[in-house]
Amino acid sequence: MPQGFKPTHVLVLILLLIPSAAFLRRNSDLPQFGDIHDDSVYFVSAKSLASGSYRIESLPTEPYQTKYPPLYPLLLSIAWRTNPHFPQNLPLAGWLSWLALPAMLALLAMLYPRMGLDGWCKWLLLTALALNPYVMLFSATLLSELWFTALLAGTLLLTERAAEKDSSARWAAAAGFVGGLGYLTRSAGIVLLASGVLYLWMRRQRTKAIVFGVVMLPFVAGWMLWARFRQFHTNDPALVYYIDYFRYEVYNFSIKTVHLFLWKNLDGLISSLGYLVLPNVTTSLFMKILAEVIGVAMISGTVRMIRKGQAVHYAIFAAGSAFMLVIWHFPPNERFVLPLVPLAFAGLLAEMEHFAGIARAGLKHRDASQRVATVIMATCVAFVFLAGFTLQGFVGAQFMNETAQQQRKRNVDHRGAYAWIRANLPADAALVAYNDPVMYLYTGRHSISRPLPPYIWYTEDHARAVDLYRDLADYAREHGAGYVYYTTADLRRDMGDSDTTAIEDVIRANPAFTVIYQRGIGTIYRVGSAARTAERERPNSPYTTAPNATITKPGQVVAGR
Repeated sequence: MPQGFKPTHVLVLILLLIPSAAFLRRNSDLPQFGDIHDDSVYFVSAKSLASGSYRIESLPTEPYQTKYPPLYPLLLSIAWRTNPHFPQNLPLAGWLSWLALPAMLALLAMLYPRMGLDGWCKWLLLTALALNPYVMLFSATLLSELWFTALLAGTLLLTERAAEKDSSARWAAAAGFVGGLGYLTRSAGIVLLASGVLYLWMRRQRTKAIVFGVVMLPFVAGWMLWARFRQFHTNDPALVYYIDYFRYEVYNFSIKTVHLFLWKNLDGLISSLGYLVLPNVTTSLFMKILAEVIGVAMISGTVRMIRKGQAVHYAIFAAGSAFMLVIWHFPPNERFVLPLVPLAFAGLLAEMEHFAGIARAGLKHRDASQRVATVIMATCVAFVFLAGFTLQGFVGAQFMNETAQQQRKRNVDHRGAYAWIRANLPADAALVAYNDPVMYLYTGRHSISRPLPPYIWYTEDHARAVDLYRDLADYAREHGAGYVYYTTADLRRDMGDSDTTAIEDVIRANPAFTVIYQRGIGTIYRVGSAARTAERERPNSPYTTAPNATITKPGQVVAGR
């Protein structure tokens, strides 16, 4: 047991894990699987790893997976190796992903004291993290952020040990090794290579800085070289979206729009940090302003910690990560700032301690107006945090479960369409589908989505968004897809109602589309004259309930039973 850890500490950590474990147990079927898209791409990549390759099997061209480093999909591949039946292996995958949470909390329990946060401060922060609804949600989702945060905490902990004068260079080597694993979990972990070397160099541990860099560099170079030599050569923006972060950044980013990217990303970064305290369940401008005030307080408190010599390495990493998020082609949200949350919460605590000191001085002021102003300000701050904790309780206890139940209802329509596809479309048919990896996992048919380039959102080019779907038939033909599966839930999360309605209108009015299946929220269109003969030979009858069909291994489809 680590130094300073007691059996009671282990017990407290176990108790803190109960809410997230209970949430995953209630939702072990992962009803929202595929909604984020990245989660299903991870699982398709894990399926490929389980069969001895590393490809995006769901795409018609089956290119190598050169966008996501392999460590997290390798972990998920355990689910495929243990149980090759989908979706029955989803619960195991969910628990494999959840294991990141106990690892993260245990490592933070050792890291926080080295950041000057021990005793009640440490346990308050760990409790806030463990019970945070976003952390609970992401612990039950097939995404790499929590595992990366755990490896980040491990790297920071080992680097702090390496920075001590009496420590061996082996601690720096261990830190570099864990940092390399972090990079192989999320490519954004490349910031650790710079931050680790810089921090040790600043602490006058130059030999250890070199050791850290030398150990971590092969992980970075190895993945970059592997991806470079196996990357699918194409100029198609849709395929570039799946296989190359950097080229998709170049495609979306331009000098003319740089101000829009920077402003909206900075706004998203600050508000997303605040939303982790004041959950984003409304579109209220007032709530957004409060969230941004909280985000600014987190940053201000972090600066106070740095001035005291606390959390310097974490702050260097956070600064590098924030810079990448601000210049990136996708607005930061609660998911992308998750690795910064342990530091952000610590910064907020430091800022509140500073505010408490000001408030105590204000209450002792001779001027009655100063005392009244202090009481009013303290009351407002207390109200914001009370509202935040109340909202977090509502989201964690009710909102997320209700959302999961709504998704289950939508999944009945999805799985009915998937069953119809298995029964009625040729085995070599390809489709355009919003949740294309999910389509592949349920049907065995290759599919590709119609990604909306982020620059459309930044420039608010509503007409361009509609035009992309007006040309959907040509897009399908260009990618060898003879069919399109569209549901009324596809774009509602990403676009406004007016844009979504306009897109649905142009899809329905497209003369190249023929409706061959329609039930609930979903419609399947045939593009042009594709597969007319095959459809005459097969019944056109919908399924009324979701089947228990599964793909047992690549290329083999088992009908519902």
